[in-house]
Amino acid sequence: MVVRDGALPLDESIAGRWKAYRVHGKGRTVLRRLPTHRAVQPRFAPDADGLETSSETPISQQ
Repeated sequence: MVVRDGALPLDESIAGRWKAYRVHGKGRTVLRRLPTHRAVQPRFAPDADGLETSSETPISQQ
């Protein structure tokens, strides 16, 4: 309803309304991209399966 009525444009930057969202390079993400899971998501190589993402060690160093 808010999108249809124009209160929340799909192509507006999320960071424009939620300043904390712009961290880690997400400042250009728009609402339209969120449901597609293409909101600046990195592509991991097939051999990345099994890496510990909750570790404090960066994935690049695992």
